[in-house]
Amino acid sequence: MADGEGKTGNNGKKVNLLVVTYPAQGHINPLLQFSKRLHHKGAAVTFVVTKFLFNNQPNSDHPPPFSVETISDGHDAGGFPSAVSISDYHDRFKHDGSQTLRDLIRRKEDAGRRIDAVVYDGVMPWVSDVGKEFGLRTVAYFTQSCAVNNIYYHVYRGEIKVPVVAEEEIRIAGMPPLTTADMPSFIQVVNPYPGFSDVVINQFGNVEEADCYGKAGWLIEMNGGSASIGIAMEKLVVIGSYAWKLIYKGKICVI
Repeated sequence: MADGEGKTGNNGKKVNLLVVTYPAQGHINPLLQFSKRLHHKGAAVTFVVTKFLFNNQPNSDHPPPFSVETISDGHDAGGFPSAVSISDYHDRFKHDGSQTLRDLIRRKEDAGRRIDAVVYDGVMPWVSDVGKEFGLRTVAYFTQSCAVNNIYYHVYRGEIKVPVVAEEEIRIAGMPPLTTADMPSFIQVVNPYPGFSDVVINQFGNVEEADCYGKAGWLIEMNGGSASIGIAMEKLVVIGSYAWKLIYKGKICVI
């Protein structure tokens, strides 16, 4: 399908997607670029950011070619810097973000634009919980590399003990032998970012409930850096980033 052609679902309408991003540059840009590819392939995309981010973004000569909506992170006036702590920020983001995301989905439905699926940053698993409340398909998009996500996933499952013991050799299927020096800083012996470590590890808490579409809908695929929307015959769990990776039934795969 050529760029710009409208991709439709089984009901003849465009696939309508919400893309919800975590409000940090290394998370926004991958999902923004992915959203542009989806848009060019014909999907109707609504990009979702926090109110603080939306109200404080610089003017751009090249705004995205799709609508932008907002949810609350509980810190609408000051954003992340105004939070008491990292944990406080994420707790309030989950609470206020969940409620305002529900409101956004309802507004879309009331306007006759029911959402087909929600694509969300993997560090915000609560977005999937909200989507499931409305019976929506949900897609966890991991903005970090496949190798890093693979490590975090094994930490989450308890197969890599934290903190990693110095000089210990770590073996993960599909990867070369690793040492402490190869580990992300979050799980090294000295963790300089304790407030974020729980977030990146626990992003896999409900990943098995995420789904990319079977025959009933459309699978979002990335192949060689080009987005496409096609039919999936099996359940896929996660779409990733960079070379466009995914996790299929707990195993890292590359499309």
